[in-house]
Amino acid sequence: MPSENRNRTLVTLEDRIKAVTLCQQGKSFAAIGKELNRSKSCIKRIFDRYNETNSYKDRPRTGRLRISTAKDDRNLVGPMS
Repeated sequence: MPSENRNRTLVTLEDRIKAVTLCQQGKSFAAIGKELNRSKSCIKRIFDRYNETNSYKDRPRTGRLRISTAKDDRNLVGPMS
């Protein structure tokens, strides 16, 4: 199943910091979006996420959980000689 967010480009940490700083200075989402070449909805999402988590970092991504442990992996490979 293809992702609906396929067309989104990665927002750099530097751009996130700039966006939040400019929002806190009172600039509009649209003005910041033009300056950073992003949509105003992207800027709003960055600002809302910052207010929610108080962090600029990406959220952890979901993925398939590991079935084997590190010990299982070592046993599968066996001793290297």
